Amino acid sequence: MLPQIGALVTTTDTMWPYVLVDGEGVVVVPVSEFFAELQACARPLTTICSYGMDLLRWWRFLLCTKQVDTPG
Repeated sequence: MLPQIGALVTTTDTMWPYVLVDGEGVVVVPVSEFFAELQACARPLTTICSYGMDLLRWWRFLLCTKQVDTPG
């Protein structure tokens, strides 16, 4: 079972409808840049949300395998 660290957050900002945050609530910038690219290519919000959920699961998996740093 993966730890429930981080989240895909829905925002009210039309430029950034979704952001992926780490366990401390800090935006994961590379993911935001990827979301911006998807929006620039006119992908639907449902696609961005779906990719965001996949990236969140990947982020959590990497935390379990110690492939990304955790604060503290």
